[in-house]
Amino acid sequence: GISERAIAAVIAVHGDDRGLVFPPKIAPIQVVVIPIHYKGFEEQINSECQRVEAALSQEGFRVKIDNRPKLTPGSKFYEWESKGVPLRIEIGPRDIKQGKVTLARRDTGEKMPCERSSLTLIGKMLVEIGENLKKRAWKVMEDHISTTGDVIEAKRVLNKDGGIVEIPWCGQAACGQRIEVEVDARVLGLPLGARGAVSDECPSCGMKGEHRIRVARSY
Repeated sequence: GISERAIAAVIAVHGDDRGLVFPPKIAPIQVVVIPIHYKGFEEQINSECQRVEAALSQEGFRVKIDNRPKLTPGSKFYEWESKGVPLRIEIGPRDIKQGKVTLARRDTGEKMPCERSSLTLIGKMLVEIGENLKKRAWKVMEDHISTTGDVIEAKRVLNKDGGIVEIPWCGQAACGQRIEVEVDARVLGLPLGARGAVSDECPSCGMKGEHRIRVARSY
């Protein structure tokens, strides 16, 4: 399972102006299939949507067909985008004639044709979507991290811009506590995988820094 706090973090990190954006690994629905009905093609389109759903479900993907008759395709697009479904498959008369489907990515908004015989590529695309969301989230976080060896400057940065500030630390708990008081922020911990001596001195005691700790305001 996944905790409510983790879900809230995913929503906060990945969501955009159009709504939720779920990474494929945790998305309740990974792929939604939208029929684009046109007079004379209804039966063919519905049949193809069902075939695609069955094929993807058999491969272990979480798939849903939206065949609600009273909603336009545009309304369905909007709804499923706002719900954060990673990938949309559109199937209309032109797709039927060409032996293709149309794929639409939630993370980039990109739309592209896909041969019906190449639906196995959807697994690869979902992996790409997950990797893209991860890279995007890391970049946003890195853009909000500052580094300084001065507690006054750290406090100024947090007051002005918020975010996270990395400060040299000798490794002593007492110094970490003093840094929290002087910066008026909480110590979050050490950067992932970033252990080892740093060139700057601990601003609390003047000893050589053993690590950089991250501090930020918590609300």
